[in-house]
Amino acid sequence: MVSRQQASVVPSPGDIPTEVSQRISDFRRVKVKDGRKVWELVAREADVKGDRTVVEVEAPAVSFFAEDGRAVEVKGAKGLVHLDGSNVRKIELAGGIEVRVGDYVVRTDEAVYVQAEDSVTSPGKVRLEGSELALEGDGLVIELERQRLRFLRGVTTTMRPGRGAADLGLGVRTQGAATAGVPAPGEKQLAPAL
Repeated sequence: MVSRQQASVVPSPGDIPTEVSQRISDFRRVKVKDGRKVWELVAREADVKGDRTVVEVEAPAVSFFAEDGRAVEVKGAKGLVHLDGSNVRKIELAGGIEVRVGDYVVRTDEAVYVQAEDSVTSPGKVRLEGSELALEGDGLVIELERQRLRFLRGVTTTMRPGRGAADLGLGVRTQGAATAGVPAPGEKQLAPAL
């Protein structure tokens, strides 16, 4: 009986090997500053690695909240959350990334949030779509606090007929879509080819 009791003793946390990982369902992490939610990360499942500096997440969704209440939402198939103690240093997302900024949706294959820069970047092909506008390009930077998007290179713009073109001050009236640099017959070129 004594040998059975000794065999069932639970090890102290310091005795557990560091290569052991912890799986968590319905993972959630929130950063609050001055009583205001700054960002929130939720995932279907998380695997916290033994050294606790990297967390692998499945089906992650990260929401960033501006002071005025506007939000930027980023979703992906999987990701890595890099920790510095209890603080998130960086979040890398991959697989069918969808970013919602106001009425616009950005689609790409990978995105990285860096806390120190308060930005989300995507190095590859990116497509932004709104009801009146579509942009395609290579590389994107989203400045979260300012909620500003910046394409890095190779941008193609498509304007759709309707309210949006007039609201942008372009004064474009077309009967189809116009792409920057390659206007359709009877349409005005919006910008020189890049």
